[in-house]
Amino acid sequence: MQIQKTINDKTIAEQESRNVEDRGGLWTPSRFGRCFRFQYWTRSKEEPTNPPDISALKRFKLGNLIHNWVQSQMDCEKEVEVKLEDLIGYADLVDEEYVADIKSVSDWAYKYISRPDCDIKAEKYPNWLQVGCYAVILKRPKTKLFFVNTKDIHKTCEFELETLSLVDDINKELSTLRDYWSAQKLPPAQPRCYGGKECNYCAYMDKCFALEGDKDA
Repeated sequence: MQIQKTINDKTIAEQESRNVEDRGGLWTPSRFGRCFRFQYWTRSKEEPTNPPDISALKRFKLGNLIHNWVQSQMDCEKEVEVKLEDLIGYADLVDEEYVADIKSVSDWAYKYISRPDCDIKAEKYPNWLQVGCYAVILKRPKTKLFFVNTKDIHKTCEFELETLSLVDDINKELSTLRDYWSAQKLPPAQPRCYGGKECNYCAYMDKCFALEGDKDA
Protein backbone atom coordinates (compact mmCIF):
# COMPACT_ATOMS: atom_id res chain seq x y z
CA MET A 1 0.00 0.00 0.00
CA GLN A 2 1.87 3.02 -1.29
CA ILE A 3 -0.09 5.63 0.67
CA GLN A 4 0.40 3.76 3.94
CA LYS A 5 4.13 3.35 3.25
CA THR A 6 4.47 7.06 2.52
CA ILE A 7 2.70 7.93 5.77
CA ASN A 8 4.89 5.52 7.75
CA ASP A 9 8.12 6.74 6.17
CA LYS A 10 7.30 10.39 6.77
CA THR A 11 6.17 9.76 10.33
CA ILE A 12 9.41 7.96 11.13
CA ALA A 13 11.48 10.69 9.45
CA GLU A 14 9.73 13.39 11.47
CA GLN A 15 10.45 11.50 14.70
CA GLU A 16 14.12 11.08 13.80
CA SER A 17 14.34 14.81 13.12
CA ARG A 18 12.67 15.55 16.46
CA ASN A 19 15.17 13.30 18.23
CA VAL A 20 18.08 15.54 17.24
CA GLU A 21 16.40 18.68 18.60
CA ASP A 22 18.47 20.16 21.40
CA ARG A 23 16.82 21.50 24.55
CA GLY A 24 20.16 22.31 26.07
CA GLY A 25 20.39 19.24 28.30
CA LEU A 26 17.85 20.57 30.79
CA TRP A 27 15.12 18.99 32.89
CA THR A 28 11.79 18.80 31.09
CA PRO A 29 8.61 19.08 33.21
CA SER A 30 6.71 16.87 30.74
CA ARG A 31 8.77 13.99 32.18
CA PHE A 32 8.18 14.84 35.84
CA GLY A 33 6.67 12.02 37.87
CA ARG A 34 8.42 9.35 35.85
CA CYS A 35 11.37 7.18 36.87
CA PHE A 36 14.25 9.38 38.02
CA ARG A 37 16.72 7.26 36.04
CA PHE A 38 14.70 7.84 32.87
CA GLN A 39 14.73 11.58 33.52
CA TYR A 40 18.46 11.56 34.26
CA TRP A 41 19.32 9.67 31.07
CA THR A 42 17.05 11.92 29.02
CA ARG A 43 18.81 15.03 30.28
CA SER A 44 22.15 13.32 29.64
CA LYS A 45 21.02 12.72 26.04
CA GLU A 46 21.59 8.99 26.24
CA GLU A 47 20.70 7.15 23.03
CA PRO A 48 17.34 5.37 23.46
CA THR A 49 17.42 1.61 23.07
CA ASN A 50 13.64 1.30 22.73
CA PRO A 51 12.29 4.14 20.59
CA PRO A 52 8.52 4.29 19.98
CA ASP A 53 7.22 2.05 17.20
CA ILE A 54 5.17 3.27 14.24
CA SER A 55 1.88 2.59 16.02
CA ALA A 56 2.91 4.76 18.97
CA LEU A 57 4.17 7.49 16.64
CA LYS A 58 0.78 7.62 14.91
CA ARG A 59 -0.95 7.97 18.27
CA PHE A 60 1.39 10.85 19.05
CA LYS A 61 0.50 12.43 15.72
CA LEU A 62 -3.21 12.19 16.48
CA GLY A 63 -2.56 13.72 19.87
CA ASN A 64 -0.70 16.61 18.23
CA LEU A 65 -3.61 17.26 15.86
CA ILE A 66 -6.06 17.40 18.76
CA HIS A 67 -3.66 19.57 20.76
CA ASN A 68 -3.31 22.08 17.92
CA TRP A 69 -7.06 22.14 17.32
CA VAL A 70 -7.84 22.93 20.96
CA GLN A 71 -5.21 25.65 21.03
CA SER A 72 -6.64 27.22 17.87
CA GLN A 73 -10.00 27.68 19.60
CA MET A 74 -8.62 29.50 22.65
CA ASP A 75 -8.09 33.23 23.08
CA CYS A 76 -5.11 33.15 25.41
CA GLU A 77 -1.34 32.74 25.30
CA LYS A 78 -0.15 29.44 23.85
CA GLU A 79 3.11 27.49 23.85
CA VAL A 80 4.58 29.87 26.42
CA GLU A 81 8.24 29.11 27.10
CA VAL A 82 8.88 28.37 30.77
CA LYS A 83 12.54 28.34 31.69
CA LEU A 84 14.86 28.19 34.68
CA GLU A 85 18.62 27.72 34.72
CA ASP A 86 18.25 23.93 34.56
CA LEU A 87 14.70 23.49 33.21
CA ILE A 88 12.71 24.25 30.09
CA GLY A 89 9.18 23.55 28.97
CA TYR A 90 6.26 25.00 27.06
CA ALA A 91 2.85 25.70 28.57
CA ASP A 92 -0.08 24.83 26.31
CA LEU A 93 -2.55 27.48 27.49
CA VAL A 94 -1.83 30.45 29.75
CA ASP A 95 -4.56 32.76 30.98
CA GLU A 96 -4.41 35.47 33.64
CA GLU A 97 -5.73 32.99 36.22
CA TYR A 98 -4.47 29.60 35.12
CA VAL A 99 -2.07 27.42 33.17
CA ALA A 100 -3.67 24.47 31.37
CA ASP A 101 -2.28 21.41 29.66
CA ILE A 102 -4.08 19.56 26.86
CA LYS A 103 -4.06 15.77 26.96
CA SER A 104 -5.55 13.34 24.45
CA VAL A 105 -6.58 9.99 25.90
CA SER A 106 -8.05 6.72 24.64
CA ASP A 107 -11.72 5.95 25.08
CA TRP A 108 -10.89 3.51 27.89
CA ALA A 109 -8.73 6.05 29.72
CA TYR A 110 -11.38 8.73 29.28
CA LYS A 111 -14.03 6.54 30.87
CA TYR A 112 -11.65 5.73 33.72
CA ILE A 113 -10.81 9.32 34.65
CA SER A 114 -14.45 10.36 34.22
CA ARG A 115 -15.59 8.09 37.05
CA PRO A 116 -17.13 10.04 39.97
CA ASP A 117 -14.79 8.29 42.41
CA CYS A 118 -11.61 8.84 40.39
CA ASP A 119 -8.78 10.47 42.36
CA ILE A 120 -7.61 12.61 39.47
CA LYS A 121 -4.58 14.01 41.29
CA ALA A 122 -3.26 10.52 42.00
CA GLU A 123 -4.22 9.06 38.61
CA LYS A 124 -2.60 11.86 36.60
CA TYR A 125 0.13 12.83 39.05
CA PRO A 126 2.90 13.32 36.43
CA ASN A 127 0.61 15.58 34.39
CA TRP A 128 -0.15 17.71 37.45
CA LEU A 129 3.55 18.05 38.23
CA GLN A 130 4.19 19.26 34.69
CA VAL A 131 1.47 21.86 34.43
CA GLY A 132 1.82 22.80 38.09
CA CYS A 133 5.50 23.57 37.55
CA TYR A 134 4.57 25.94 34.76
CA ALA A 135 1.91 27.59 36.92
CA VAL A 136 4.37 28.09 39.80
CA ILE A 137 7.01 29.69 37.58
CA LEU A 138 4.46 31.83 35.72
CA LYS A 139 2.77 32.77 39.01
CA ARG A 140 -0.74 31.62 38.11
CA PRO A 141 -3.04 30.61 40.99
CA LYS A 142 -4.83 27.79 39.19
CA THR A 143 -3.69 24.69 37.32
CA LYS A 144 -5.86 22.81 34.81
CA LEU A 145 -5.83 19.59 32.81
CA PHE A 146 -8.07 19.32 29.76
CA PHE A 147 -8.65 15.80 28.38
CA VAL A 148 -9.99 14.94 24.93
CA ASN A 149 -11.28 11.49 24.01
CA THR A 150 -9.48 10.40 20.83
CA LYS A 151 -12.40 8.15 19.84
CA ASP A 152 -14.94 10.98 20.08
CA ILE A 153 -13.46 14.49 20.37
CA HIS A 154 -16.85 15.80 21.43
CA LYS A 155 -16.17 14.11 24.77
CA THR A 156 -13.91 16.21 26.98
CA CYS A 157 -13.35 16.69 30.68
CA GLU A 158 -11.58 19.40 32.62
CA PHE A 159 -10.02 19.31 36.07
CA GLU A 160 -8.61 22.09 38.21
CA LEU A 161 -6.33 22.31 41.24
CA GLU A 162 -5.02 25.25 43.21
CA THR A 163 -1.39 25.74 42.26
CA LEU A 164 -0.43 26.00 45.92
CA SER A 165 -1.59 22.41 46.45
CA LEU A 166 1.17 21.22 44.08
CA VAL A 167 4.12 23.33 45.25
CA ASP A 168 5.54 20.84 47.76
CA ASP A 169 5.37 17.96 45.27
CA ILE A 170 7.06 20.03 42.56
CA ASN A 171 9.82 21.19 44.91
CA LYS A 172 10.44 17.60 46.01
CA GLU A 173 10.65 16.42 42.38
CA LEU A 174 13.14 19.11 41.42
CA SER A 175 15.18 18.72 44.59
CA THR A 176 15.58 14.98 44.00
CA LEU A 177 16.56 15.45 40.36
CA ARG A 178 19.04 18.20 41.21
CA ASP A 179 20.65 16.13 43.97
CA TYR A 180 21.31 13.25 41.58
CA TRP A 181 22.57 15.59 38.87
CA SER A 182 24.93 17.59 41.09
CA ALA A 183 26.41 14.36 42.43
CA GLN A 184 26.52 12.87 38.91
CA LYS A 185 24.93 9.80 40.46
CA LEU A 186 22.69 7.52 38.39
CA PRO A 187 19.31 7.21 40.13
CA PRO A 188 17.91 3.76 40.91
CA ALA A 189 15.54 2.07 38.47
CA GLN A 190 12.18 2.82 40.05
CA PRO A 191 8.92 2.88 38.04
CA ARG A 192 6.67 5.66 39.29
CA CYS A 193 3.73 5.74 36.89
CA TYR A 194 1.57 3.65 34.54
CA GLY A 195 0.49 1.47 37.43
CA GLY A 196 4.03 0.22 38.02
CA LYS A 197 4.41 -0.78 34.36
CA GLU A 198 6.50 2.20 33.33
CA CYS A 199 9.42 -0.01 32.25
CA ASN A 200 7.26 -1.45 29.46
CA TYR A 201 7.01 1.99 27.86
CA CYS A 202 10.50 3.28 28.61
CA ALA A 203 12.84 4.37 25.82
CA TYR A 204 15.75 2.94 27.83
CA MET A 205 14.22 -0.40 28.82
CA ASP A 206 16.90 -2.66 27.28
CA LYS A 207 19.74 -0.45 28.50
CA CYS A 208 18.34 -0.38 32.01
CA PHE A 209 17.60 -4.12 32.17
CA ALA A 210 21.13 -4.86 30.96
CA LEU A 211 22.53 -2.63 33.69
CA GLU A 212 20.37 -4.23 36.34
CA GLY A 213 21.19 -7.71 35.05
CA ASP A 214 17.68 -9.06 35.50
CA LYS A 215 14.60 -8.15 33.50
CA ASP A 216 12.39 -9.24 36.36
CA ALA A 217 14.16 -7.06 38.91
